[in-house]
Amino acid sequence: MKKKNIVIILAVIFILITIYYLIPGFQHILVFNNHPDTYQLKHASLFFILAIIDVVFGRILINKEKEINK
Repeated sequence: MKKKNIVIILAVIFILITIYYLIPGFQHILVFNNHPDTYQLKHASLFFILAIIDVVFGRILINKEKEINK
């Protein structure tokens, strides 16, 4: 699998997990003291930051790969 595909797949997964933690109405996993009517802003922001880091470092890796292949 190419690095570009892995970066895209991971970014999509992190964004979906972010949305999962922003939706109230059911029990979220990996959360203690969870009330079903709340959303988990800390968890959502963590996974959103991971998505951003994934995209940034993915771009760096892809650009390095392009420079090496020239």
